[in-house]
Amino acid sequence: MSAFDVTAASATLSGTTATVSWTAPSYINPANGASILPGSYTVSIVGNIPYNALTQTQVTVLTSPATFSNLTPGQPYTFNIVPNWGGANFPVNGVLAGPVTPLYTALARSSTSNTITQTSVPSGVAPTGSLGNNGALTLGTALATTYSNGIYLYFPAGALYSGSPAGSYWTVMSSTTVGVVYANTLSGPAIIPAVLVPIVATGPGAYTGATSAVVVSTITVPPNSFGPNGAIRISHFYSTPNNANPKTMVLAYAGTTVDSYNIANGVYTGFQNIIANRGILTAQVATATATVGLPSSPNGNSPGYFSINTAVAQNITLTITSSVATDYFVNESVIVEVLQG
Repeated sequence: MSAFDVTAASATLSGTTATVSWTAPSYINPANGASILPGSYTVSIVGNIPYNALTQTQVTVLTSPATFSNLTPGQPYTFNIVPNWGGANFPVNGVLAGPVTPLYTALARSSTSNTITQTSVPSGVAPTGSLGNNGALTLGTALATTYSNGIYLYFPAGALYSGSPAGSYWTVMSSTTVGVVYANTLSGPAIIPAVLVPIVATGPGAYTGATSAVVVSTITVPPNSFGPNGAIRISHFYSTPNNANPKTMVLAYAGTTVDSYNIANGVYTGFQNIIANRGILTAQVATATATVGLPSSPNGNSPGYFSINTAVAQNITLTITSSVATDYFVNESVIVEVLQG
């Protein structure tokens, strides 16, 4: 470090904007004792970083700090800070040796973690039951609790009224078996509808619960959400009847199965899955399949190895399947977090 170097440089990344700060160098002219500061500073991004068309890669400022906009959240950036010396008071005759364009590097990262989705609005598959007029529901199997604040329940085609499409409908329960189904349907992660849309139609009576695969949550992970050494962590849990009937949960990322588990003989099952980039944005390792609770592999399964492009938006999906129509199957909560790296 010479008298010409900047010192104590730092960089912070907030959203899509980076702020680079530093302590200015000062040269004392031996001829007159005057303190001389650089006339300006050139600050630039270095390294093989994904840019977009609006990303600033170099700025020149008179004083600290410098700001860069239109960056990618979650991506680490490295900045070079070069003081530009010159002017009438600067000794250009070599009084002091040393570089006149020294380099200082500062690294910016976004916060260590952030949450993409956090919802405990339940979403599941309705067991066999019957529908009366205007969405009046009676289930043949009692749910785990009374979802008086509402739950999305999947019904097969024609279950609600003649010609009703299959889908997950918002349902407000008054007991574990009785409720009212509304016309609001699930799209993306489960959220409570802002305005309830009633069903005004004649009920068809008895229906048979679905035994096909049902997507109960879809979460979009934005592009470049986590860096080459970052990860996403998905925590999710389910309620089911306590019987031996197979009930399958599948977690997928970008259409690729990350975890699959057969839930049987339990009323509550929780999972935590981690998908981590391996130094680049297109290679990942994930917790082993059929893993319950915190990441481990008591079943002897190997970790998952993937080649998914995390530089583009990808979907996480939770899919459940009941093998027996009289069983309910409910996703009670899902949290998706980004761990920066």
